[in-house]
Amino acid sequence: MDVDGDGKLDLATGEFAPGNIVWFKGLGKAKFADWKTVPETPDEKQDWAASTVFFTDWDGDGDLDMVIGGYGGDIYYNENVGSRPEPKYGKRTWLMSEGKPILVGMKSQPVVVDWDGDGLADLLTGDNDGLVFFFPRLADGSLGPRQPVRVGGAPLKIDHRVKIHVADWNGDGVMDLLVGTCVEKEPVMKGDSYENYDGYVYVLVGKRG
Repeated sequence: MDVDGDGKLDLATGEFAPGNIVWFKGLGKAKFADWKTVPETPDEKQDWAASTVFFTDWDGDGDLDMVIGGYGGDIYYNENVGSRPEPKYGKRTWLMSEGKPILVGMKSQPVVVDWDGDGLADLLTGDNDGLVFFFPRLADGSLGPRQPVRVGGAPLKIDHRVKIHVADWNGDGVMDLLVGTCVEKEPVMKGDSYENYDGYVYVLVGKRG
């Protein structure tokens, strides 16, 4: 993602704690500057953790805003109150669906993409339980009711700690869904060690119609 619009790809990610967003400015030729915390207006009422981020022009004003997931399954919108070349962000505000704050299973990870092909940017998210949800963007800019992403007619559920990405993986002009997951090994070793888990990435190929 080119966060600051200088024509060079940047890297951005969330922190587990305190849950800030950090970015590495792209210098070109696969080189990056040291990481910096993305400036946001602090909010003492929020306890951010396990943040994930997706940069997108959510409000259609030409710069990139942030859509941010969190440990509790919460999803926030943070408007870019600066500019594209010099981004600056206000307070995180809940994204709402049908007038209620969006909450999915723990560790949400939002992606903004036109999932249903109607020309409007929708919201997708994975969660800790292995589910992927879809919130359709409506004509007035609000988000419709949560819907499960389906595979073969059934709601997708795959391992747990799901992280997602949408891209035309096979170059056929149809968006595909990439899903990263975490699987507990058997037998489980003592303690909560990373050695207890395997990670997998699945490609779910999209079909026309």
